[in-house]
Amino acid sequence: METKLKTCSALLVLLFCCLSGVQVQEDSNNHSSSAPVAMDSVGGRLVEDQIERPGTETEMGDPAAGPDIWTEFATLRDKVTEMKLDLRWMENRVTAAESRGEELQKQNDAQNVELEATYLKLQDLEHRLIVSESQVDNLKEELATSKVAFSASLLASGNGNMGTVSGDFTVIYENVFTNIGNHYSPYTGYFTAPKKGMYFFRFTCYFVYEPEFHAVHISRLFLNDNPIVVTGDSFDHLKDREDSGSNGVVLQLEVGDVVSIKVNGYVWDDKYHRTTFSGFLLFPM
Repeated sequence: METKLKTCSALLVLLFCCLSGVQVQEDSNNHSSSAPVAMDSVGGRLVEDQIERPGTETEMGDPAAGPDIWTEFATLRDKVTEMKLDLRWMENRVTAAESRGEELQKQNDAQNVELEATYLKLQDLEHRLIVSESQVDNLKEELATSKVAFSASLLASGNGNMGTVSGDFTVIYENVFTNIGNHYSPYTGYFTAPKKGMYFFRFTCYFVYEPEFHAVHISRLFLNDNPIVVTGDSFDHLKDREDSGSNGVVLQLEVGDVVSIKVNGYVWDDKYHRTTFSGFLLFPM
């Protein structure tokens, strides 16, 4: 576009020069027309002096002298008209391009706003994802510590009675079936709560009468030093030599609470594992 504008300016300058030349030629012709004339003696008519003016044939457009100035002027005028049309066409294109540029700028601004909103949403989602991952880790850790369960029987091998007639003793269940979390000790007979929550416990005692034993056998579940539930048996006659008793309870425990079984009398166990103690965490609190 800049090159066409320069070309148009050059042609306009050339047109100005040509028009100036035409004006100079007309002034010269006007000056020549004022040359001396002679009076015709016969008819009294004025006749133009026959003195020859130089350059007259060239000024009248002699083909041998060069192209006609009016032909060049017409050609130049056509070129200027054509360039004006080109210039107008280019101006229209520039206007259309500027309008399109403004429209694109508006679209770009709208997209920037949308991208900013999307970026904020992504930041929020990233934050929520981090929080969720943290919660998942906490739940995994809690679930791992929530897997608490145990079950054991009195004797690991053999059979026989265990107990005393002189008072309560803590029953130690030696044969461990299950001990998830290792919170039951087969050396002390104590279950120690690893966390606060609701727990279920059940114990079963098998009683076999022996003549040297007294006739009443009592088993109790203790929370720390407090008896909670009881089972037992008494022998009325020698025909009822064997009996079993059981009980169960749901307890809310704090961390470190101890649950155990204590017997006043004797309990029996053999390869059938008749005397047992079991418990598990229902849910943490």
